[in-house]
Amino acid sequence: MKPSAPIHSKKESGVPLPWWRTPLAKNTGWAFLIIISVGLVVWFFAFRPYVSTDDARVAENLIRIAPDGVGGKVLDINVTEGDPVTQGQLLAELDRSQGSDDIEQLMALDTRVHRFVHGCAGNPYLEETLGRYFNLSLRIWYLVLDRLPHLFARVHEHDDLLHAIAAGDAERARASVAEHIETFEREIRSVL
Repeated sequence: MKPSAPIHSKKESGVPLPWWRTPLAKNTGWAFLIIISVGLVVWFFAFRPYVSTDDARVAENLIRIAPDGVGGKVLDINVTEGDPVTQGQLLAELDRSQGSDDIEQLMALDTRVHRFVHGCAGNPYLEETLGRYFNLSLRIWYLVLDRLPHLFARVHEHDDLLHAIAAGDAERARASVAEHIETFEREIRSVL
């Protein structure tokens, strides 16, 4: 080596390389990184935890939602001029669905009735909260739907509630809602 030639490695200068700078260590490090990366990709797509409803169970952490537990009472039902048309449409749909066993149609009708009743509160915050609770109850309902043959009866329980709202009978509406919630809770607990 000429005295003015650049030194490219310590090996050329006569000083041994540290072990982490050797070609074997560098290649082993790259191989290790590649194996770890491939392993993470395989785990992510093949073995990561995922949600399945094949054998799902619901924990006993249930929140009891009942009108009796609220620190107030229904004093008025806020129905405006256009609402009875919607209500009349829902009552007509309930009548048309008599004897139906179409699960999707009944669940859609049940959802529309619940949304209408939530809207009758006239309070957007209460309507949003009730909507969230209803969405959670729908998840539970769909989980056990094949084990509960009473879907038709549960949807048609709303007939009395809609008539109570039309008559402006807040007490009858409250009693109907309380009975509906208690029946739903009892039936769900019976199959869980």
